[in-house]
Amino acid sequence: MPLPKRFDRCKNLLEENQIVAIEGQVSIRGDDEHQLLVNKVVSLDSFLQQNIKELTFILEPNSDCPAFLSALRQELEHRMGTTKIRLGFLVAEEQLLVADIASSLTWELNKEQFGRLRVYPGVKDVIFELPVVEPPKSRWEKN
Repeated sequence: MPLPKRFDRCKNLLEENQIVAIEGQVSIRGDDEHQLLVNKVVSLDSFLQQNIKELTFILEPNSDCPAFLSALRQELEHRMGTTKIRLGFLVAEEQLLVADIASSLTWELNKEQFGRLRVYPGVKDVIFELPVVEPPKSRWEKN
C-alpha cells in the first residue's frame, strides 16, 4: 500500500503529545541513515486492550488497601473487558503473595482509569503481561 494511503488511515491519531503504538520495522543503511517503516498506528487505549492480557497490582497491605479495592471493584463492574486482574501483596522485603480474583471480573483497560487506580498510596507497583513479540523474518532469509 502506498505511503499516503497509510498516512490517511492514521493521521487522526498523530497529534502533538498524543501517545500511540507503532508497528513496523527499523531500516538501517550505512552509519547515518535510519528509517522507521510504519505498518500500523493505533491509539494507546487500543494497544492496551489488545495486548495486555493480565495485570497484577502490587499492594502494600498496611496502607489504604480498602479504598483501592473498592475503586478497583467499581471499575471492574463498569468496564468489563478481557484483561485478567491479579492482586499481589507484599508480605516481606522480597516476598509477594499473589491471588487471582474472580475470572468474571476482567477489565477493559484504558489509560485514564489505570492512571487513577495506579496513584492510590497502597499500590506499590504493577506487573503487565504482554505477548512475546518476535522480530519479523528478513525477506531475504531462507525458510
